[in-house]
Amino acid sequence: MSYFDAVILGLVQGLTEFLPVSSSGHLVMAQTFLGVPAPGVFLEVALHVATLLSVMVVYRRKLADLAVGAASRDPESLRYIGMLALATVPVAVLGFLFKDPIEAAFDTPHVTGFMLLVTGALLWSTTWGDVQRPHDTPRPRHALSMGLAQCLALLPGISRSGSTIATGLWTGLSGERAAEFSFLMSLPAIAGAAVLQGSDL
Repeated sequence: MSYFDAVILGLVQGLTEFLPVSSSGHLVMAQTFLGVPAPGVFLEVALHVATLLSVMVVYRRKLADLAVGAASRDPESLRYIGMLALATVPVAVLGFLFKDPIEAAFDTPHVTGFMLLVTGALLWSTTWGDVQRPHDTPRPRHALSMGLAQCLALLPGISRSGSTIATGLWTGLSGERAAEFSFLMSLPAIAGAAVLQGSDL
């Protein structure tokens, strides 16, 4: 892979990470169009770390509030952190148990293309919902359902943010809170993926 290819893949990752369009899926498609092999482990870990840092910068105030609240034993902060932990359990278990089959799926562009269509259908489905009184605070049912939805994003082409935000909306969270919780719950998942892949270096 040339430096040009690496820059293009980095741009694709950066431009699509905060959009509900599956950055991993677009990376697979970009690799196919460029005719380059899958990125090496080092580049994949670097992309994970860059994504992790970008989310932390965007939500730095919320993260700081949670840290201060946890240190002072604030019940609301501890509860929110607990919801994030609950949402992380499903993807942590499946990601660890099925690491090899999941990685193999990234070598099949036609599967990625189909999953991008699934992502589109998930986003479109949110227009059918009509929650009269959306919740502003994630509850266990929100956290668990969004955590299960995050497991879908282990497949290339399924947007992690798209599937989790859509699920949050469907289960009664307001749009703003669903998006916030979606990106915050991505932090342990992305960090775990970086560590898991980093072990192969």
